[in-house]
Amino acid sequence: MIYLAAIFFYVTASPEAALKNAIVQAEAAHNPQLIDNAVLDLAQFLQEEGRYLEAEPLYRRSNSFNQSAYGPTSRPAALSLLRLGTIYHAELRFAQAEPLIRHAAELLQTLEGPDGLDYAYSIANLAAILADRGENARAEPVLRRAIYLLQKRGLSVTALEANLALIYLRQGEFRQAQALLETVLAGDPTQPATYAALAELAIAERRWADADTHIRQAVARLTGDHPSLVGILHLRALAAAHSGELPSAIADMKRSIELLESLAGTESPTLAIVLDDYAKMLRQAKRRTEARATLRRARAIRQTASSLTVH
Repeated sequence: MIYLAAIFFYVTASPEAALKNAIVQAEAAHNPQLIDNAVLDLAQFLQEEGRYLEAEPLYRRSNSFNQSAYGPTSRPAALSLLRLGTIYHAELRFAQAEPLIRHAAELLQTLEGPDGLDYAYSIANLAAILADRGENARAEPVLRRAIYLLQKRGLSVTALEANLALIYLRQGEFRQAQALLETVLAGDPTQPATYAALAELAIAERRWADADTHIRQAVARLTGDHPSLVGILHLRALAAAHSGELPSAIADMKRSIELLESLAGTESPTLAIVLDDYAKMLRQAKRRTEARATLRRARAIRQTASSLTVH
């Protein structure tokens, strides 16, 4: 399953060492605002690199500063909540991400009005989280609103339209999904997420050859261990398992799990879902002891997540 793209709204290309040094210099100057700026720059760099677990504590630090320095209803506080919620979303920690982004959206709507730019980005991220939690009917109108607001400003909405196509797909509206993905592809043929979405659509329609083609196209456009590779490997594993290529399917699922652990940690609730699919493949391969151990791990993750929710 491909997860909807969180919408990041920054550009940074500074080397990591220089960014860390900027924090040291700001701390030496005892300037809280400069420190926060430097912390945020490093957090954004790490996020862009897909190093979410390293970025998260920096975003939490920035959020604490902005809440304290400017007040909980200020624009800096709202934006820091949005950034923290976005990193939780990138880590697939939807239950933690949603209330932060929802609150940020409410604050930004009050501060900017219903046509504000940051408000548009906030509801785009809210829609993505709702869809990833299976609430597609609620997500669709929210995402449509975000697309409208950004298009009105002449900004690119390619990633958002790809997200909307995935929502159509998951509501069984395959023709709409296909048409929108073709439009997105015509406008920008470079994005791996678009090909991954086409692969997910092909799998839903049991067009296995097309799924394989789109997965290859997606992988060809990725560099290194890109976060999108988690979902793409998962899709490729499902397609391989259907074709009876269990060793390849199991290898892809194992790699997907390893990548997900590096991005979101070993206790991510989403990891439990992937482990369930991995256990099914292990059972198909008659590796029953491994399958049972995998299911036990998935159950333990869910129990931990449930206890955290209760408390």
